[in-house]
Amino acid sequence: MQRSRSQTIYRYLPGAVFLHEDGFIAKTWKVEGDRIEHRVNKKALLNAVDSAIKQWPEEKRKIPLPSKAGPSEFIVLEPAEVKWDVWPSTFQCSDKNCGRVRRFFNADQVVSYADAHGGLRCQTCGRRMEQLPYFAAHACGSIKEMYTPACKNCGREHVYLNDTGSFETSSWRCRNCGYHIQSTRFVPCDCGDYPNRSGKSFMRLYTVRDRRSHFPQLLSMINLDSDQYRGLQSHPERGRASLASYLGDEPSLARALRDLDAGADSQRMTPGEWEEYEKKLQDMGLPGEDIAAIRERRGPVEIGIERTDAKVEVIELAAGRLMLERAALLDKSGLSDRKSLQQAAEEAGEADREVLMDALKAAQARGVESISVSLQFPVLLAAFGYTRQAKSPKASTLRSFARKRAYGDKTPIFAVAVETEALLVEMSAKAVYTWLARDGHVPPSDVQNEREARLRMLEVFAGGGEPAHRARVLVHSLSHTFLRALDDGQSGFGESSLAEWVAPEGLTFATYVSSYQEFSIGAFWTLMHSRVQAWMNRVESVAFRCQNDPLCHNRSPRACERCLFLTFGCPQFNEGLSREVVMSFLRHQGTTP
Repeated sequence: MQRSRSQTIYRYLPGAVFLHEDGFIAKTWKVEGDRIEHRVNKKALLNAVDSAIKQWPEEKRKIPLPSKAGPSEFIVLEPAEVKWDVWPSTFQCSDKNCGRVRRFFNADQVVSYADAHGGLRCQTCGRRMEQLPYFAAHACGSIKEMYTPACKNCGREHVYLNDTGSFETSSWRCRNCGYHIQSTRFVPCDCGDYPNRSGKSFMRLYTVRDRRSHFPQLLSMINLDSDQYRGLQSHPERGRASLASYLGDEPSLARALRDLDAGADSQRMTPGEWEEYEKKLQDMGLPGEDIAAIRERRGPVEIGIERTDAKVEVIELAAGRLMLERAALLDKSGLSDRKSLQQAAEEAGEADREVLMDALKAAQARGVESISVSLQFPVLLAAFGYTRQAKSPKASTLRSFARKRAYGDKTPIFAVAVETEALLVEMSAKAVYTWLARDGHVPPSDVQNEREARLRMLEVFAGGGEPAHRARVLVHSLSHTFLRALDDGQSGFGESSLAEWVAPEGLTFATYVSSYQEFSIGAFWTLMHSRVQAWMNRVESVAFRCQNDPLCHNRSPRACERCLFLTFGCPQFNEGLSREVVMSFLRHQGTTP
């Protein structure tokens, strides 16, 4: 069966049950495709998969960790063809007055029966038989056909499902004697995991259209595979290079890595050391021009990797995957077509410049440092496993797509790599830090500039605790707020077709089109040039109002599917979101609904 790559990733991976367009129900047992390791940064992908798998407790993960198994254990496939079986193999008579059920044990039996009887016909009334569209699944990953009991008087021949439209009230009965056999509410699971209050494990019944029976565990990441990014990833001082990029000390990663390899000038003094030395030179009566010459040779640098220094824990934080991705994306050589709102205003004609500058001021008034657009945002959507009944690692067992005698006995990761359009937003570190200080989460401080504020915020994240947690919640919630603010019928994209990338420590997030097709309609270019101010107003509306209020307003944390939740595009399963935090931040900026 042929399906688009993104369709397969979301709905047809191994273990999924789906309604085939020919009318029957099927279960995927294998997905074939081409290996695409040459098109993805496999090292970065496996590092990200490793981190994602570790969200599950060790006893609840059935996939090897890449950090332990090694890269050769995994193959990366771009899905092309879905292999499936007819499933479930329990059929019922289509005549509601009959409805008798017949259970087959495999697809071959179904075919043999159809050949012998001129089709799938009920042996009692001769009417067409159709699949029973129900099955049982459990959070442990098990899946079973709906159990068909026998009548104690008549056996299985006359059993039918009295389907009321609800599992709570539906029941099995006998058409011959009318005996009420049993209800359909509970199906036991012998795994022993996720017990109820009585200590027993039970499966849940699902219809074929219920998506909760199969959750592909997805990972969206930046697919950077340039020589420069690979060099950054493997460089022993990658944290310092990433930090220099974030602080603005060295905007060029290539130059930062080159200077790091060359080694710092040991004769250079720190700002504090130079201040003391300069005073000694002045006390000695040395002329100003001579002091300036000495400063040029030995004084602290104003720009460049040599200027970048911080606590060890801050540099380690800057070496994390998301901060490295941020540095590579915002590097001059990262996204060649990336243009900021500031650049658009500077390049615009006189008539448009004022409009764009007003839009920039509207964004800055809401704590935004920079907004930029790219049509070449390199995204990788990867599925590394699946869960049933729940998405969250707290309530499910993570299963692998691997199967015996398939995929070369390796663990498959199904992935789609494309370049798509995206909006990148950098929040002002000064705005975030002063907001935290106002509420007493960090000591009051008169930060002088954005560089100083960024360094302070990295220290906050490195220190952990409530200040770091609150800042993470803010950045993640702002990402959702800005994304949901685009779902107003004006951007050309609905919420379900958008996804997010978030680097909390860098106060940076991106909203990108998750169609995973190699084309772009340029809607975000249009938005940046004509609708930023309306977008910012819509941000406030999303933050301060929810269609589920007052129910959502009284939740803790304050977030739901009508305001901040994303259908597909949140790698964190919509956890750690709060409108209350966003509202507090926007009020601190002086914006009100």
